[in-house]
Amino acid sequence: MPRGCSRTRWHGLSSSKHGLYWRSTTASSPVMTLQLSLVPIVFLLGAGQGAFLALMLFTRRSDCREANVYLGALALLFTVALMDFFCDLTGLTTQYPVIQTVTWPREFFFGPLLYFYTRELTQPGAAPLQGRQWLHFLPGFVHVALSWLMALLSPERQAAIFHGLEGLSAPDHQFARLFNDIEPPVSMAHVIVYLVMALIRVRQHRSRVAQHFSYTEQVNLTWLRNLLAGLMVVYVCWLVDEFLSEGAEWLADVLGLSIVVLIYAMAYRGLQQPAIFGRQPVAPAADTEPVAEAAPAPKAKYQNSSLSPELSGALLAQLQHHMQQEKPYLDNTLSLPELAASVGLSVNHLSQCINEQLQQNFFDFVNGYRIEAAKSCLLDGERQRDTILTVAMDSGFNSKSAFYSAFKKHTGMTPSQFRRQHP
Repeated sequence: MPRGCSRTRWHGLSSSKHGLYWRSTTASSPVMTLQLSLVPIVFLLGAGQGAFLALMLFTRRSDCREANVYLGALALLFTVALMDFFCDLTGLTTQYPVIQTVTWPREFFFGPLLYFYTRELTQPGAAPLQGRQWLHFLPGFVHVALSWLMALLSPERQAAIFHGLEGLSAPDHQFARLFNDIEPPVSMAHVIVYLVMALIRVRQHRSRVAQHFSYTEQVNLTWLRNLLAGLMVVYVCWLVDEFLSEGAEWLADVLGLSIVVLIYAMAYRGLQQPAIFGRQPVAPAADTEPVAEAAPAPKAKYQNSSLSPELSGALLAQLQHHMQQEKPYLDNTLSLPELAASVGLSVNHLSQCINEQLQQNFFDFVNGYRIEAAKSCLLDGERQRDTILTVAMDSGFNSKSAFYSAFKKHTGMTPSQFRRQHP
């Protein structure tokens, strides 16, 4: 993803997006610049935090070690990016071009690492990285090999290639064209493809959750969605810096600072809620489950099912009787397999019955009963002093926010509004 900003910040031979030039300064100005500029210090602190976070993830013992390794590798890549920024701002890249040569090739690793991290959280038990799956990382390894070949060149030739100076030899010109003209747009497209793939997996996971769970507080992967949102912000900053930074060098600072904020946010969430680095309940990725929010057409979905529509209707009556008499919906962690076992049906037949007969997913089906129970509590004159949270918990919900969301979806009003309209 982002690379060093490559601009003038130091005395002597300095770099810019348009080439190299000399700037004369006093003997004390480099020290003054370093002392007065807080941005490189912030980048260095962010890199230190990123390295610590990566180490914590690599060494953490948990039931989702693969996911932690992928996330740790992402944190390490952002650490390298921040060190690249730091070296550029303090002039180290100008004095030692090999730093840029070595730290440059990382863009093609961001996408695959993000995708496989998302896969680990949404599909636990998936086959480990092996065989053809390593092809996802092939562009990254090729990028590293081509970039590190330049480390064999003299520092002057490396700097000239990266800044596309005139008068390059034919081989150097090809290197310059590859890294300055071809690599940026290709790497950006590469990252956005994997971002979209990760978002699709999250959306499929949300649909499976609605089909298997009657609650979402611990299975909705809010952490992952927030991480993807943060990465998209960094990506947008990268695009803006790449295409609109002409005469606006501060955009590179914004890009680097967005990475620092993301790293500290990841570390803060990890300390505040360590469970985000552990395995959470995840719905099984069955072939029969939908991949969209809305329930698919039953005829198309269940055309090969052994459960006839007539039998499905009979099972619905049995299910509704069980829900009214046994009230399993009061269990705030009720899942599709648990309800199927209590009714004596297979998971697939229960899911088909609900989808086919009621045009609902499991989440909405169970919450419908919970909302009716909550309405009875709200209308009960003896419970007028009960808080909304008490009503929510007594009706089978895990939280006040989940209760409000479900109640408004089913009734078109909040619980408080409902209570006021029915004194």
